[in-house]
Amino acid sequence: MKKNMTIDDLVEMVAKGFADTATKEDLNVIKSEVKENTRRLGKIELWMEEIDKRLDEIERRLDKIEYSLIKQQNKRIERLESELDRVKKFLPA
Repeated sequence: MKKNMTIDDLVEMVAKGFADTATKEDLNVIKSEVKENTRRLGKIELWMEEIDKRLDEIERRLDKIEYSLIKQQNKRIERLESELDRVKKFLPA
């Protein structure tokens, strides 16, 4: 069966709807929290940029070290190959 809605029922429904609606004070609190979170996010972004710069510098230094080590190893290998060729000349075939 269908219940007939009265004005009182409608008033009660509207009142419940408004009871669940945020107040201006609630919105001001949320606005303040969003502002604080935005400020904190800005600090985090600056911090991450600094970390990124540091990591770039570390990567540059590691590349330099790697290049130096490879260069040293290549020279050593060439020297060892040259010495091995000289030793082979004295060994019977």
